[in-house]
Amino acid sequence: MGESRIQAVAFDMGGVLFLDGKHVCVDRLSERHGYEKEEILRLLGGPESKQLRRGLITDDHFWNWVSEQVKRTGYDAQVIRQFWYESYEIDQDIESLIEELRASKKYRTVVFSGNIKSRVDFIEARYGFRKLFDEEVYSYDYGVSKPSRQFCEAMIAKCACPPGNIVYVDDQPADGAPAVELGVNLLIYKTGGIKALRQQMRSFGIDIHE
Repeated sequence: MGESRIQAVAFDMGGVLFLDGKHVCVDRLSERHGYEKEEILRLLGGPESKQLRRGLITDDHFWNWVSEQVKRTGYDAQVIRQFWYESYEIDQDIESLIEELRASKKYRTVVFSGNIKSRVDFIEARYGFRKLFDEEVYSYDYGVSKPSRQFCEAMIAKCACPPGNIVYVDDQPADGAPAVELGVNLLIYKTGGIKALRQQMRSFGIDIHE
């Protein structure tokens, strides 16, 4: 393993540090309550949800909208919210990796997420994940989300080093594409693929065990 030029490592939340909560939620609501997957995906992945992630509408506005939408189906908006938030379960492999990076005191760790403030607060109360990071970059603080070049520029600024000295881990290549265009090193992670991710990081000279 050669000397590393990497100074910062950025991590996505849903699908990386945590399970892909939206799709886990959809599956669980379908299995336990018989909710149609397509309808839940429409609610949680549509334009209104994207506005919420960008901080352009409030939580109350969004969930009031969901309540109106589900009247015709008889679904419970509060059940949907509960399942959505609780479906973000931490990936212990990634948690351990970040702890190792921080213990080395060689790398700046950054969380970079298109997210919702109330859900971030919920996850923090449950897992205390914020202690893993030196910096946090959330869509609702910037009015933009992935895959926005402007949002990637905010992440690079928080990393406080040149883009080529950053490794960024995401589960969606399309979300990482603007970062690659800006010169960031993108690694794609899928839950369970920690061995491959560690090998890729070591190929960049990052000081972690296999």
